[in-house]
Amino acid sequence: MMLLVSAPAFAERIAEAAHAGYDCAQIDIAGAKSTSAMGINQRGDIAGQFTDAGNVTHGFFIDHRSGEISVIDVPGSKRTTVIGINAEGDMVGRVDNASGAHGYLLSRGEFTILQFPGSTFTAAAGINARGDIIGNYNVGPTMHAYTLIDGVYSTVDVPGASATQGFGIDDSGDLDGNYVNALGRHGFIMNGSSLTTVDAPGARATLLRGITRGGQLVVGTAMGSSNHGLLLQGGDLRLFDYPGAGTTTIFGVNAIGEFVGDFGDTPTATLFHGYVCR
Repeated sequence: MMLLVSAPAFAERIAEAAHAGYDCAQIDIAGAKSTSAMGINQRGDIAGQFTDAGNVTHGFFIDHRSGEISVIDVPGSKRTTVIGINAEGDMVGRVDNASGAHGYLLSRGEFTILQFPGSTFTAAAGINARGDIIGNYNVGPTMHAYTLIDGVYSTVDVPGASATQGFGIDDSGDLDGNYVNALGRHGFIMNGSSLTTVDAPGARATLLRGITRGGQLVVGTAMGSSNHGLLLQGGDLRLFDYPGAGTTTIFGVNAIGEFVGDFGDTPTATLFHGYVCR
């Protein structure tokens, strides 16, 4: 199944999204060169990553009750990123250390390293309330998505794709991500054996990152000369630009529709500010 929105309707929805009345707040970690908010759970806790003045990347967690910020570094890491968070506050991401790039799970204060069997690269990208994980791995030059459910790793590949990346898994087990074929890079939503391709009209590539509500609310990015956040709800696709930004990405969403991401001051920005919209 392929989901497209006609170009005129898409243009109208760009304007709608820009005036949709979201209450948004910028997130910059003190002393950081760049900040990205990657995930938000149902409580409103926010997880993400930042790059410090020495160009080292760390994860962070913002408690919704106190606003307290915790820095997250996997022991022995050269680089730690936080990519996903669930309702319990469990977090997943990527750690780079002396032995390479690995996924990890942080649950109840304990780190567990994740490595897809036989892979040369592994990252974890999303986690649902049950603790099911989605991520990505390489065996040789090819990127594959995977799920880790009840301790069992399973490969997720879109049929006919030369590369597949998975980023979101909701509490119903629906997955999303993107894949590459001869026609370009496309978003996908996977519900069991049902596969839906999502292409934002006019975009060079469509990347899906977060998913919730049984696959009925999905977020991501429409890539072009400048990037726009993408919200897909019940088949209605809208774009979102952070006010005054040159480029905008949406990375995560929760079940009540709050979303997080980052934005750059110019279309070609390489340093970013995080944000949350409610």
